[in-house]
Amino acid sequence: MAFKGDLRVSSIPELIRCADDLYGSFKIDRNIANFQSLKDYSLNSEEFAHLVGRAKQYLNLPKDLKSQKAEFPLGDSQLSQMVRAYYNLGNEVDIDLWDFYNLMTGANKSSYIDSAVDRVVDSHTFTLNLAHSLENRSHNWYL
Repeated sequence: MAFKGDLRVSSIPELIRCADDLYGSFKIDRNIANFQSLKDYSLNSEEFAHLVGRAKQYLNLPKDLKSQKAEFPLGDSQLSQMVRAYYNLGNEVDIDLWDFYNLMTGANKSSYIDSAVDRVVDSHTFTLNLAHSLENRSHNWYL
């Protein structure tokens, strides 16, 4: 994803150059492939519950332990909204990572605007990391 969370410029030409750089760094084919690949991986209800438990744990870890873990991009109230939305899908269903990502971004809608975009980008990265771990059977603290 091409994203620049903070941009400081001192002139219009500099702003134009930075915008061109940002647009140029966006790789649409790669982003489409990343989003499409999320349908290939899923979590069963036990894995989802474990992930939610780890996310809740992460949100309450002391700072020194938190720095050793991958960041969970949402807050406690957004996590609760995710869980409610999951159970609205049906009782303990398997969920592919595309739907998981949509649960995250749906819960993010209640965020303040100043943190919403960052959380969407971080949710995308978090979900891609889950897919990578599932594909390679590599360790992921949340799984």
